[in-house]
Amino acid sequence: MKRVSRAIPALILLSLAACASGPLTSRRVPDWVLAPPSAVADYEYFVASASSADDVAKAEEAAGYALLSQINQALGVEITVETSAEARSTLDTYEANLVQQVTQRGSGQVQGLRIADRYIAEQAGGVMVYLLGEYERSAFEAERADRRALLRQQEELLTGPETDGDRLVAAGRLTQGILRYGQAAAAAAESSVRTANVVLERALQKASQAATRLALTAVAGPDAADVGRSPSVPVTFALSDDRGNPVAGATLEISHLSRSGTRDVVRTTALITDENGRVQFVHPAPQRVGDFTVTARLEAEPLLALLDGLPASVRTQVQSLKDAVLNVRAVHRFVVLSRAREVPTAVLVQDLDAAGLPMPQGMTGEGIVESLAQSGFSLRSVAVDAGQLVGRSTSELVSLLRGQVPADVRRVIVGTAGIADFQESDGFLVKVAGSVTALDLDSGTVLYSASGVKNARSRTADRAISTAFSELGRQLAEELASNLP
Repeated sequence: MKRVSRAIPALILLSLAACASGPLTSRRVPDWVLAPPSAVADYEYFVASASSADDVAKAEEAAGYALLSQINQALGVEITVETSAEARSTLDTYEANLVQQVTQRGSGQVQGLRIADRYIAEQAGGVMVYLLGEYERSAFEAERADRRALLRQQEELLTGPETDGDRLVAAGRLTQGILRYGQAAAAAAESSVRTANVVLERALQKASQAATRLALTAVAGPDAADVGRSPSVPVTFALSDDRGNPVAGATLEISHLSRSGTRDVVRTTALITDENGRVQFVHPAPQRVGDFTVTARLEAEPLLALLDGLPASVRTQVQSLKDAVLNVRAVHRFVVLSRAREVPTAVLVQDLDAAGLPMPQGMTGEGIVESLAQSGFSLRSVAVDAGQLVGRSTSELVSLLRGQVPADVRRVIVGTAGIADFQESDGFLVKVAGSVTALDLDSGTVLYSASGVKNARSRTADRAISTAFSELGRQLAEELASNLP
């Protein structure tokens, strides 16, 4: 084997020996100080030295670290290369034991290594300590093998996820492969292994290439649906690669609108593609009329969390990957209609004054009728006193109305509206509030209920009251038109 000790230039050593004096240099300069020994069949030799202004112990400790540096260099694996907890702990223990062995003049701290000799020279400005380390070749080679194994383990933390990603992509499981590449990039960003930067950039590039191969399409779904009824046809999305092969086992996030009270909220469902790369989403019953969309996209949160932790040096590659993943999406659109416009409907709403007494005009009902007629509803006029309906239960209302409205009237909108506040200041300000319920006379059930509040100001009280009730009627009608099944 090639000699691994650091040779101290002979001229410098001869100079040091010539300057040595006093009781610390009572023996002559050893040959190994002047000419460091070469390795032999059974041993490796290392010579190290260090000086101190006035403290032999400090010089000795510094020489121990210099010896450690030589041995580490000869072993071929730098301690700073290792970052795993196991490797760090192992090598820290080795370092501590070696230095302890030097400073305590003990033996056996590091297996196979002994301090064969020491030489302390006093010179101008301080003391110089020389150490001769003798390392059994078998123990030296065993330590080298252990360190290489530790290094391989550390490198496998990077190459393992990347290799998994290669395997998954080759098998057509592109989304799982992309995530493994992201994990490889994250591991590389936290490692000081010399190949880490290469792995980081390569993993991001592979992930981007895999993401650009993905295509997500909406292949089936309803064109229209009735409000209050779930569409009979599910929405189907298909995920495939650039060759048209299905991508199975991918998680897709399906987003759709859902009703929460009087507001639309976005809800998300996670589905996994089958062996044909498809998912089917059964849309819940829409609670309003209008245009609806169902959006599918790749589940990206686990990958994005990894990417957000990567260094700024790869910001461009990270953004490219994010864009590629987020662009894998598809949308299905359909319209929700209501049969309510086709069903003969009557409107019976009683207006109440500030004292809660019936008002004869029926302005709220007129506003509802006017607005529903403009929306295309089939409305019927019935000779029923709306006042007799106030305060009755649903069953009582249905029973009463069945006996009083024509047979072709199948729905009735009933309710009350009253003056909630009346102020005279710079004219008249009126606040009205009301609620209505749409009843189905065939089933005897409540189809929908709506309530609202309106304010109106005018120079005259009559005008303010009329405007407030009429506007309330139109507001209630708009909600009924949007939500009645």
